[in-house]
Amino acid sequence: MNKKKPGLSFGSILAILLTLAVSAGCLLFFARMQGEDHDARMDAEKVLRVLGDALQGPTPKTNPQATVRTVTVTLAPQAAAATPEPYVAPTAAPVMQETAVSVAEHTFTLTVGGLLGFHSDVSDAVYDKNAKSFDYASIFSSLGEHVHADLNLVTLNGVLNTEDQKYSDAYAPVSALDGIKVAGFDGVLLNTKHVLDYGTQGAEKTVSAIGAQGFLPVGVNAGNAYQNQMISLNGGSVALLSYTDVLSAKGKNALETQAGKNMLRRFDEEEAAQDIRNAREQGARCVIVFMYWGKEDATAITSAQRKTANALAKAGADLILGVHPSRVLPMEWIDTLDDSGESRRTLAVYSLGSLLTESRDGYDISGILLHLKITCQPQGGVIFHQVEYTPTYIWRQYEGEQWQYRVVCSAEEAPAGMEQKQQEVMGRALNRIQKTLEDSPAIQR
Repeated sequence: MNKKKPGLSFGSILAILLTLAVSAGCLLFFARMQGEDHDARMDAEKVLRVLGDALQGPTPKTNPQATVRTVTVTLAPQAAAATPEPYVAPTAAPVMQETAVSVAEHTFTLTVGGLLGFHSDVSDAVYDKNAKSFDYASIFSSLGEHVHADLNLVTLNGVLNTEDQKYSDAYAPVSALDGIKVAGFDGVLLNTKHVLDYGTQGAEKTVSAIGAQGFLPVGVNAGNAYQNQMISLNGGSVALLSYTDVLSAKGKNALETQAGKNMLRRFDEEEAAQDIRNAREQGARCVIVFMYWGKEDATAITSAQRKTANALAKAGADLILGVHPSRVLPMEWIDTLDDSGESRRTLAVYSLGSLLTESRDGYDISGILLHLKITCQPQGGVIFHQVEYTPTYIWRQYEGEQWQYRVVCSAEEAPAGMEQKQQEVMGRALNRIQKTLEDSPAIQR
């Protein structure tokens, strides 16, 4: 039988602690007598800290290889004052999932489409007067094979009518979501100039309808949608940050209301940089910024857009995806240095063009589906393994007694029934996209 190892008795420990306390007091007393109060006080405080540590017991050791938990949280909006109801910014620590995973390399795929507008002519074309229903699914029936990433996003340039079947250029019946689903998209961005055209209630109803159909709503703070949020993709946290620098007159008025201020923040360089820092602090392995910017009829990248893109890249954004200009604009790599002086690369996509619109002006008839494969590295930074695109064309053809719209891939063989004139227009649209992107070094061929 092993003998008990000798140790200090309770009385001995108490005597040592009392001695330390008296010593600390003496040091402080003599320091004041000799005019060396500051340094001596620091020494005395060190002794007192030792005493406190002894009373509290040993400090637990940390495990340098401890795992981190996957976080799926909403990034708190930045404001000078407390945010009023009903969108109060969370002040408590993010709620974490129970499942712990090790920090490791992870890869995800992303497909993003151009601007989606269900204007009145489009709704007219798919309305069945006898059945009193809409067939938006027919518009996108040929796109499904091109939209199959881990996350597939598109920007809805308007709101949805959840009350009845009325529609206009600014809003569409809720059945328009059937078309988005058939196209293969699972996330809908709402950070557009028209999202507040029917007030905050219009935006809230749109978000509710989108969520009820199983889509991920992003871009505004309403219901279960957030302007800035974090999602988990294949075991890694990805931040989705959304901004707009363009609003309609109605949108500006709605933004001035108390609820409007909480629902949407327009782009501000300093606030966006802070959002990116918040995302990184909350564990984001990749930061994606969605920008609704520029003029609708823009034919080139503006200096303001480049300034914004460079600021976002410097702040730590990995990917910048732009919409609003009706035509496709070039893509660029932006090279910067991170906080440790290491080089990092950001992909800036200035405009994805138009996925659906009734307009036939200029470049409104075409867009792209951007396909990305991104790997997040354990030590930080991302690698773009794939940067490819599918060119799209809005085929409009008169059938029966009205126009019909279809979104097709312009690089494929013309669909059956497409008139020769439409084939020629589609070919010219494809050539414009190819010419725009042929000098983009980001595109992999």
